[in-house]
Amino acid sequence: MKKLLSICLLLSLFLCLSACAPGGEPSAPATCTVTVLDSEGQPAAGVLVQLCKDGEACFIPKKTDASGQMTFTLEAGENIRDYHVTLSGLPEGQSAAAEYSFEAGKTALTIQLTK
Repeated sequence: MKKLLSICLLLSLFLCLSACAPGGEPSAPATCTVTVLDSEGQPAAGVLVQLCKDGEACFIPKKTDASGQMTFTLEAGENIRDYHVTLSGLPEGQSAAAEYSFEAGKTALTIQLTK
C-alpha cells in the first residue's frame, strides 16, 4: 500500500512539473491566469484583458472577475512566450503599460496598475 501511494505521489509530482516545459511550451493543455490588481494591490474587477499571439490575431477580450482574474487555456505545443496581454477598460485614475508578456515556463501573470 505504501509503495502504491509513493508511486502515485511521484506520478502526480511528475505531471505537475511537466505541465509546462522550461521553454514555455506545455506538453498538455495548460490553464493560464492573468491577475490584475489596482495601484493599491486590490483585485481590479471588470478590466478587459486581451490575449494576442505575436504577429497574428488577438482573441476577443474577456473581463476580469471579482478576484481580478481572467483565465484561458493554452493548447499543447503552444509557447506562452508567443503571446502578450493588453488591458483596457481600466478603473478611473489607473493606468497600465502598453502590453505584458509571460515569463518562460510560467502560466500566471500578475499585473499591478499604477496611478
